[in-house]
Amino acid sequence: MSLPDVPFIKKQRTWIDKRGKEKQVPMRVFCPGLSRTSTSSMRVALWELGYEAYHGWSLWENPPDCVLWQEAMKAKFDGQGRLTVHRYTKICILVHRSATIERSATIDFFN
Repeated sequence: MSLPDVPFIKKQRTWIDKRGKEKQVPMRVFCPGLSRTSTSSMRVALWELGYEAYHGWSLWENPPDCVLWQEAMKAKFDGQGRLTVHRYTKICILVHRSATIERSATIDFFN
């Protein structure tokens, strides 16, 4: 499946398993928000400012992140898995990101 031709999705798909990776880029921008509230536009604006932002569309760009998010949800809500939800989101999934937008920014706050 090819990626949609829209300005807020990168044109190149990767297949990087981030499991076990350590955070390489410090988090600089934190933009919690709900879907459909201009978060895609915020992502484009952050790109223009030089930040690599994680957004819901990032799952299209790197599909193995879907598995990590499933494991993070199980850790958060079911207490399953070897890692805590904080480790999944802040270290494994967001390893190469300097900004986070939308639900990826809020997962630690939901009970």
